[in-house]
Amino acid sequence: IPPVTFRLMPYTVAVQVVEATSLSPGQRSNGLCDAYANVRLANNPRVKKRTRIVEKTLNPNWNERFYFTCDGTDTSLIFHVWDYHTVMANQRLGELEIPLSDVQHAGDNNFKLPLQRVAQGQLHVKIAITNDEPTLDKEGAEQESSESSEEEELLPASSSFPYSTGGRGSGSWPDSQETG
Repeated sequence: IPPVTFRLMPYTVAVQVVEATSLSPGQRSNGLCDAYANVRLANNPRVKKRTRIVEKTLNPNWNERFYFTCDGTDTSLIFHVWDYHTVMANQRLGELEIPLSDVQHAGDNNFKLPLQRVAQGQLHVKIAITNDEPTLDKEGAEQESSESSEEEELLPASSSFPYSTGGRGSGSWPDSQETG
C-alpha cells in the first residue's frame, strides 16, 4: 500500500495596515518620526511588504492593503514599525506578531494591539483569510501584489475591506472599490 500524502490547500491572507498610534518619538530632536511599517509571514522572511513613509508624526495613517499567498504551513504575520532615517540606521519603533489561528477565530478580524518590545505605541490592522483569488479593481488591474514588490498602492479611506467570518474560504471580496 502506498503511503498517504496530504497536500495543503493554498489560501490568500489580505492584510490592511491601517495606522499606528502613540508611537515613541525615537531619537529625533523634533519629537516626531517618519514612520513606516512592514509585514511578512513568520516562516518566509524573504517576502516582505512595506507601507509608504508618513513623515513627522507619532500617529501615522497608512491604510494600505497587502496580499500573501499561503501554503498551509504559515503560522503567523509579523509586523515591524520603523522610524526612517536617511543618514543613520532606521530605528525600530515596535513589533507585533499575530498568529493566523487568531485571525480564523476572531470574528471581525480587526486588531488594535500594543506594539511589543517598546514603551508605547499601538498598531491597527485588519486581516482576512480566503480561498478566493483577489478580484480586479475598476481599471482591471489585479489587486494582489507580486511577491517581489515591497510597496503597495494606497487604498482610499472609504474602501470596504473583506472580512472573514471565521473560517478559511468564508471571506468575501468586493467586486469593486467604493469611493467616497
